[in-house]
Amino acid sequence: MAKKENNRITTPKVEAMWACVTKPTNKYQTKGARPEDQEYKITVLLNPNVEEHQLFMKKLKELWIECGKEKKCPKGQPKNFPAKKHFRKEDGSDTGLFEVSFRSNAEYKPRIFDAKGTPVTGELLVGNGSIVRVSGNYSFYGPELSGGGVKLYLSAVQVIELVEWKGGSAADYGFDAQQGYDVEAGYKDDFAPPVTDSDVPASDSVDPDGLPF
Repeated sequence: MAKKENNRITTPKVEAMWACVTKPTNKYQTKGARPEDQEYKITVLLNPNVEEHQLFMKKLKELWIECGKEKKCPKGQPKNFPAKKHFRKEDGSDTGLFEVSFRSNAEYKPRIFDAKGTPVTGELLVGNGSIVRVSGNYSFYGPELSGGGVKLYLSAVQVIELVEWKGGSAADYGFDAQQGYDVEAGYKDDFAPPVTDSDVPASDSVDPDGLPF
């Protein structure tokens, strides 16, 4: 659908997760993806206890309500809220934070700026924990498409504090410390049985009527 006029939306300062903003990634996590299957993406965390974040979440809720009316969703409510609960990777527990993702197809490369507003050229590996602001646009989709909702398009990112991604730590892949092989001390054969992480709850959907704003 055509994007709405005056539909610019910009986050406050937020913590970044899983940012692919100077080089696109595969939408479907498969090998040999076609160019049309590539996208730029950034996911950020919102804390409902921070006033600026709370106001941004309130804006998302207003858009969600507007979408339900405009697209004539059942009971006036789209199925998909543009934020979801964030869970700890270690044990699947609720952090109390919310994730919001902005995306754009590979042909729409987002602009990147530093804290002073100077354009950044070349590849920049924005790692988890970086502090950014994200600017984009929104559009509404109707109930015929997965129940309806608000889609956020990625236009630009301002990197305020950079934590450069360098390949990820063991914890980033869900590994905790175990007894056994030690690259510094050599191999030990008295390792303990593996410990499995708790499963992340199957449902992380947000009930907008229960949000704290």
